[in-house]
Amino acid sequence: MSLKEMISRLRDDESNVRLCFEIAEKCYENREFENMAKYIKKGLQCDIEALPFFDVFDEEISNGKIITFIIPKRGVYSQTMTLDGFSFFSRVLLELLRYLISTQRINIVLSLNNVEFLADAGEGVIWGIKREARMLQGDLKCINPHSNILRVSEIMGNSYFDLYPTAVEAIQAFMITS
Repeated sequence: MSLKEMISRLRDDESNVRLCFEIAEKCYENREFENMAKYIKKGLQCDIEALPFFDVFDEEISNGKIITFIIPKRGVYSQTMTLDGFSFFSRVLLELLRYLISTQRINIVLSLNNVEFLADAGEGVIWGIKREARMLQGDLKCINPHSNILRVSEIMGNSYFDLYPTAVEAIQAFMITS
């Protein structure tokens, strides 16, 4: 189906999250990055819980903070992913994180369980969102990092990332910083 036909179908069913992301991916393939971002945002505004790439949910912890969890969905990608700042996956994640910050969901736990490689541009994406969350008295913490990411982080001494082996440890860190 052509991009034009997909957009026409979306006009008939504006709440079709999957179609929004299919259009966004087609825009990415056509290097229409501005339109890609527009359709990602439209999909996020329709129903954030119906995202094709991520599970997103909120949990309240004992100190009253609301933590938003982002977990890449299994089966969407058959192999591990690269967070490089340029791939479609990276761009969807960036728009998702920006959307969460814009809606005041500022305490975020991001699972890196399927991310095998974190390029400099990917680190920049995470660091930029972390900085925005901190300016609003929130934070972004990463859990389940792949062994490759841990190894590079240890070698490079990247202390600007909060990496935790489990969600429980990340939640405990949020409880300490209340």
